[in-house]
Amino acid sequence: MKDLFLKFTPRINFNLVFFALAIFIMMGIVLKINVIMITGGIAFLLMVFYLVKKNFRYLLIILILLISVFLSFFVNQEYKMANNSLSFTVFNVSKNYSILSNGGKKFLFKEFENEKQIGQTYKMKCECNKIANKNNIYQFNFQKLMLSKNVIYELKNCQNQKFISDNFQTKLNAKKQINSDWMKSINNLEENDLTISFKNLGISFLLNSNGYLVLTGYYFLDKIFRRWKKYHKIKIILYLPLLFNLVLLNFSVEISRILLILFINYFSRIWKLKFGYWNKHVLIWSILLCISPNWFLSTGFIYSLVISFFNQFYLKMNCKKNVIKNLINWSLTIIPLQIMFNYNILFLLVLNQFFWQPLLSVMYLFTLYTNLIPGMGVIYNIFFSISLSLAKIGELVNLSWNIGHIESFYYVIYYLIYYIICKNSLRFRSNRVLMTILIAFSIFACNINNAKNNYNFIAMINVGNGNSFLLHEQGGKNIFFDIGSGIGKSKNTDSDFLKYYGLNVIEAVFISHTDQDHNNNIDQVSRNTIIKNIYKNDFYFRKMIVNDISIQNFEYYNEKDPNDSSQVLLLNWRNKRMLFTGDLPKRIESQLVADKEFYSLFLNRGLDFLQVPHHGSKTSSSREFINLIKPKICFISGENKGRLHFPDPITLNTLQQSGCITYATLGINTYKYLPFTNKKSDIEIIN
Repeated sequence: MKDLFLKFTPRINFNLVFFALAIFIMMGIVLKINVIMITGGIAFLLMVFYLVKKNFRYLLIILILLISVFLSFFVNQEYKMANNSLSFTVFNVSKNYSILSNGGKKFLFKEFENEKQIGQTYKMKCECNKIANKNNIYQFNFQKLMLSKNVIYELKNCQNQKFISDNFQTKLNAKKQINSDWMKSINNLEENDLTISFKNLGISFLLNSNGYLVLTGYYFLDKIFRRWKKYHKIKIILYLPLLFNLVLLNFSVEISRILLILFINYFSRIWKLKFGYWNKHVLIWSILLCISPNWFLSTGFIYSLVISFFNQFYLKMNCKKNVIKNLINWSLTIIPLQIMFNYNILFLLVLNQFFWQPLLSVMYLFTLYTNLIPGMGVIYNIFFSISLSLAKIGELVNLSWNIGHIESFYYVIYYLIYYIICKNSLRFRSNRVLMTILIAFSIFACNINNAKNNYNFIAMINVGNGNSFLLHEQGGKNIFFDIGSGIGKSKNTDSDFLKYYGLNVIEAVFISHTDQDHNNNIDQVSRNTIIKNIYKNDFYFRKMIVNDISIQNFEYYNEKDPNDSSQVLLLNWRNKRMLFTGDLPKRIESQLVADKEFYSLFLNRGLDFLQVPHHGSKTSSSREFINLIKPKICFISGENKGRLHFPDPITLNTLQQSGCITYATLGINTYKYLPFTNKKSDIEIIN
């Protein structure tokens, strides 16, 4: 057994094994699972004992990883805020929040009275609570983002905010003209038209602390000066502005990663050091874990890990000069990651990156070396205008398709097959059969959501005090009844829902009336899905058929009051009756009760489903109206937030007395009504 182990061990990169075990232990720390921590710790110590006894060359990595594990304990331990005022330094800033630090601990903060700058110190007394994920499963997970930045707690209800001082970072950032739109974009400080366009093109990662741009820029410099003999000895001077920028941005992980790569490559050349491919990457990742212990939870780490894993084959196959082979390899590596994190495929993603990365890298390097020179803001504005114009043109031809959420093991299988293909390519073996298997498996995985969602439902999407109801028919046909979010809810909510479930075509959108909370998501949805028809309330019809669903409209159009003009849509869907009412007020409800045609429809039979008018407000849902329509299931899209208190107890009492089973989003849940199910319950809850 010992001989077999010794025969096998030379093939193992123990640095990579140590790194994997350290990640295993830190995952246990984050998840508070003692079994994982203990198991990983014992395995780590046994390997240390064996390898240090045989060879001391692993000591550096071992020590760095032990430091990162210790720091992970510190970052993720429970914290109690002192009762007195404390000093907090601004560590990072964004448009909607800041990250403050105190004694090595980082905190989320959203209550600054004035604009804040990195390096400023404030004194205040605050409450401290753990950050909770308030979004649904299909939405962006803000809690996970903060966790990857080592931020677990949020400061709230702060009193006596008092500015104490600036430091050198604040003063130098002011000189860097950081407030220009261009500087805010490339430093990822706030969302603007350029960052939104880049996000729509799928290349926002190019603006993620500029890591890709830096490496590409210095690659161009190496090509330009490669024949100058002294260049390789003095080029470290060119790294100093990057190091300076790194300090000003409080050691951004992405810039730190690129700077480590540049320094290791430089000193390896000067001192003729030999680093193995994986030894260099493990050393860099280990140092980054010391800078940011929870970095392994970020999408940036996953991208770095997967790209590094397959880049070794790319280098060995020497396909740099073969553009077609280059595009294929990069696409096979990067597109599954795009689907994993964004739930859709952007067909021009790789071409967009190949176009933008060189262009932006030149602009970024110019900015890096000139940002302290007065008067450069004019040139930066030109950079911003050129980039925005080109990005808008790119958006016009951008093609995307929603794939939906795919379980992790499908990605593992995909990359395992691709790994075998890459291995075979190094040995000059034919990969036709394996490539066919990979393509077939990819098509199967990309269509798995079509099978999972092949049933009928009506989804009341959690949009706060807004209205968004999606009718999904078996076979993939969809109809929206209103498509808006309330104040404080993201306008991407409906788009995120469609992407997560892999829905691409909307047969019709009915907009009940002109209030923003009933229609302000339509632009975001139209970017990623095909909308065939939009029917606003100023388009009057009495009856129409959509996908074999009969829709009758009992709207009373009134130009003075938008709520009075709400569409009142009665659906007959395979003998199930549903009513969508927008913000229908009691005054119009009374007119409907007096309408002979409407009244006659409910003499013998009530509703199976009701969208309760006006988010459950007491200004709607009169007793006479509810008693007439006799709904069985009532959905209320509303929450108790700010000055809006939805649903109102009076409305809830009216619905309860009528015998209607009521469900409200309350800013928390999304509900699905399954009208033709064989399950015990016809309601699904999505947290």
